[in-house]
This record gives sequence, C-alpha cells and structure tokens, in this order.
Amino acid sequence: MANRLQAAVVREAFYLLEEGIADADDIDKVMSEGPGMRWALNGPLRIADMGGLDIWEKVTGNLFPELDCSTEAPRFIVESVKQGNLGSKTGKGIYEYSGTGDGNLDIRDKQLIHLLKM
Repeated sequence: MANRLQAAVVREAFYLLEEGIADADDIDKVMSEGPGMRWALNGPLRIADMGGLDIWEKVTGNLFPELDCSTEAPRFIVESVKQGNLGSKTGKGIYEYSGTGDGNLDIRDKQLIHLLKM
C-alpha cells in the first residue's frame, strides 16, 4: 500500500518535471517542506479531516481532473535507464552524486535517524 501511494506522488512529480512546470529541486523541496513534514505526524486522510472535507471537496474537485493519468513509466525514467543512469547507485539519475551505492544510502539513513530522534 505504501508503494502504491508513493508511486502516485512520484507519477505526479515526474509529470511536473517533464512538462517543465517545476524543476527537480523545487519539486523535492515542496514535498519535503510541505506534505512530507505533515505526513511524518499524520496520514493524508487525517490531514484531510483536520483541514475540513468541505475544503478538500473543492480542492480535489478542481485538481483531480488536471492530474496525470499515465499508464506507463515516465519518459524521463525510461530514457535514464536506457542510458544507465539509475540514480545514486550509478552516480547519476535525476541528480548527480559524488559517490555511488551504499555511501549515498548511508547519508539518507543518517538523515532519517536524525529526524526520528527529533
């Protein structure tokens, strides 16, 4: 279930990136400083309840028809895989990494542990 929810967010993020609506840094920043912070405390359904379902009726009624309805992997991902750019494990993906593999995962894990201790 978590992967399915994450995939919906990723699908929309790649849509915004491919359409030139926002760059990767802006997309990541808005998620980590917006919903990501809220989702660390409450899930999306409790957040909807707290915000008011009347508000979410308006938001979703206007926004849902505009959301990406892709049925295939985003072009960016397909092309990156063809080029061997697989992300942190190869040193390049959406971003470029100074190292490859587990070193980047260690950095991510340390950040997560720090967040969990807060």
